Amino acid sequence: MSYFNEYLLESFNTNKITIQISNEEFNKIDKSIKRLQQLYTEKVNSLYEGKRSLSIMNQHCILVKEIITEVISQFPIMEKYGACAFLTGSFARCSCKKNSDLDFHIIYLKEYNDESFKYEEIIYYMLSSILNLDRNKIHPMLITKMHPEISKYLEENLDNNDLDIIIKSNIGEFKYKINANLKRRLYLQYCRENSINKVFSYLKEEIDKKNSEWAHVIYPITMKKEFNNYYKVLYDYEKNNINVSNIILRINYIKE
Repeated sequence: MSYFNEYLLESFNTNKITIQISNEEFNKIDKSIKRLQQLYTEKVNSLYEGKRSLSIMNQHCILVKEIITEVISQFPIMEKYGACAFLTGSFARCSCKKNSDLDFHIIYLKEYNDESFKYEEIIYYMLSSILNLDRNKIHPMLITKMHPEISKYLEENLDNNDLDIIIKSNIGEFKYKINANLKRRLYLQYCRENSINKVFSYLKEEIDKKNSEWAHVIYPITMKKEFNNYYKVLYDYEKNNINVSNIILRINYIKE
């Protein structure tokens, strides 16, 4: 199955993904998690001592965006592949709660491969640890189209067991689980079309369908210039297709 990378293929039989890292990487990740987790916990607890307000939510979102930026900056290889990281959902809208899901996406200007997968999953794990969120609560909401054979293969091979993920070195490991009921989402995340061209083609289709499955709030974290160049084309396309009847149809869809 050429649609799956080596990590995912092995996991179908074992319900385990092992990502090998160096001892130096392990120490760097461990130290970064501890430092940023303490910083985040202290700041967010201080924020939510008062009443929940738009100001507090905005400060919380700024803090999360700063942490995501710092975590990604620790892996220059992500820049090498042109990783465009962005948020959707409540953290993009600045309407988050203390324990809101983090709708976090990474797409690529260059070819996606096993190395991209390795560091992308490490970043997801680091953010879940730092932000005190279960790994199951950090995921992308935009799942673009994929080859029919992938969906068929997942249907036939996924069981009802949790998926163990181990980030392992010779001196220690980080181990966590993806719940069985969310396991399919992880495979979809890593088997989707990861290129920026494919993602923006998908968003254009959503505009044509009056955004029946997609909320129009995106906050880019990395590769902002490149991302916004793509987004401007999308924005202009939608602006040129706005009409009152489409707005009414969308309102009625939401009501239903």
